[in-house]
Amino acid sequence: MAKNSKMVVFFAVLMTGFIAWLSLTPGAAAKIASIKPLPIVLAVLALSAIYPLYLLARRWPRLRVAIGMLLVSIVLSVIVGFLHYSFQKDGFWVHSMFNLSQVLFIVSSVFFVWQAVRRRD
Repeated sequence: MAKNSKMVVFFAVLMTGFIAWLSLTPGAAAKIASIKPLPIVLAVLALSAIYPLYLLARRWPRLRVAIGMLLVSIVLSVIVGFLHYSFQKDGFWVHSMFNLSQVLFIVSSVFFVWQAVRRRD
């Protein structure tokens, strides 16, 4: 196994353990959510996926629509996160943007699956 593959597996196991700890420990989510730089760290992690997705869209033109919807979903999720956690905005437009980001993520996932199935034929 290559060194990069070992690092990816290590981080995947680490994140799985973190999510399990977060879901099984009472009050852990509230403690972590109270950390002030958390929205910035999550936004940087979410936005760091934009450039590789852009390169993927250039390499595979048939996936451009799905990747575009996924990118819009990521950007909307970051905006909603900042509005909700940093600025304490919780109105109709914030919920609408959150719902739109969820719908775009689901539709882009369906497009990815559809392209994969269509490509096999």
